[in-house]
Amino acid sequence: MPLQPSLDAASARSALLAVENVAVTYSNRSGSHEVCSDVTLSVGRGEALAVIGESGSGKSVTVLAVTGLLGAGGTITQGSIRFDGEDITRLDDRERRRRGLRGRRIGMIFQNPSRALDPVFTIGQQLNEALRQTDRFSQPELRRKGTDWLRHVGLPDPEEALDRYPHQLSGGQRQRVMIAIALASEPDLLIADEPTTALDVTIQAQVLGLIRRLQRELGLALVIVTHDFGVVAAMADRVAVMYAGQVVETGTVDEIIRAPRHPYTRALMASLPTGIPGTRVTALPGSVPSARSMPSGCRFHPRCPVAVPACSVTRPVLDSLSESRAMRCLLEEAPAS
Repeated sequence: MPLQPSLDAASARSALLAVENVAVTYSNRSGSHEVCSDVTLSVGRGEALAVIGESGSGKSVTVLAVTGLLGAGGTITQGSIRFDGEDITRLDDRERRRRGLRGRRIGMIFQNPSRALDPVFTIGQQLNEALRQTDRFSQPELRRKGTDWLRHVGLPDPEEALDRYPHQLSGGQRQRVMIAIALASEPDLLIADEPTTALDVTIQAQVLGLIRRLQRELGLALVIVTHDFGVVAAMADRVAVMYAGQVVETGTVDEIIRAPRHPYTRALMASLPTGIPGTRVTALPGSVPSARSMPSGCRFHPRCPVAVPACSVTRPVLDSLSESRAMRCLLEEAPAS
């Protein structure tokens, strides 16, 4: 019987980021609802981890829990989050700022740069805030370093761009500014939450290539949230597949793409167009359940093509299949659908 993967003390210390058995609950007037449950994943220095799944799978909530940005009503009710060996699970905003855990050591690229950038401050002023987290610079030094970062992310006329406001830049240029701001504080970990959602296809490829190049050049740990296997193949070393607030499969990119084992991962892969004439594309029926109406047993069983009666009553755990792989399924060797 495979053992349930749990990050032991040594593993938690060696991983830069170690999320273990985390549950997140949101509470409002209508009650409390657990949106993430038993989430376990990790990423090492210099490694790129992709977190993938449909909308509503809990991907963004997981990274918001890491950064302490769950917002009103959001609480980590179980498990632990360790960063560089230190338990940061329940640190408040003030303590996170004091320890440099938001902005300086952990950088974040958000989905929508138009909302993330402050419209009343110039690009230079917003870059300065990030640069001041690393050292005290004179105004000329700040301007020189700001120009260097904008040039580093490929922004045309970087010195002129420092004096512009966000609305004076295109969507792709704003996203490049967000990347510059996230990296200017020289973080150890970069989190990119659907970083190309608002961009057209050509700009998407440029931005993703830029993030991957800088991640490798700077030796950053990268967590990229996405719903696109094309992004996974281009950006990641390892993958965590999420469904209904849980991690259901983990493995290397090659393992997940070439030989998916969880029925949900297989269904996602089967729904992708291959570009090969005559290849059948199979749509995944149904939708991800809401936190208010999670099914009993395995959360995927109502949509699963290989479910057996036990799947509706027994909750599977995330079992280790090998050193690099784990799967949350009652069927260790799930049959082909």
